[in-house]
Amino acid sequence: MSGFALGNAFLLACVVSTSIGHLVIKQLVDDVQIDGALEWASITGMLSGERLLRAGLAGTLIGAGFLFWLLAIARLELSYAYPIAASSVLLVAFLSAIFLHEPVTLRIWMGSALVLLGIACLTPR
Repeated sequence: MSGFALGNAFLLACVVSTSIGHLVIKQLVDDVQIDGALEWASITGMLSGERLLRAGLAGTLIGAGFLFWLLAIARLELSYAYPIAASSVLLVAFLSAIFLHEPVTLRIWMGSALVLLGIACLTPR
């Protein structure tokens, strides 16, 4: 496998693992909020029992994403890799709608698409 192909594989792994890690964190925060506010007692409540396992999973996924990012940028130009990594906005919106049942409106999709379009304009050819 060429360095370019391997770099892109690491880049994909980075985007997927960090996106899933952020979804797990959001689910944890939603579980411990009291009256819609996140307070210190709520945060310490995240670090007990089954929630601690989910927090560990989220940290592991985000940590793995960071390692994948390092492996990706060692093989790819940053000006190429960073815009592709920013495509995670669409993945997070899609996964949030499916797994967190968050409403993803047309406005959110259009805004995400515009972000990606802007990034595509900056990507070197």
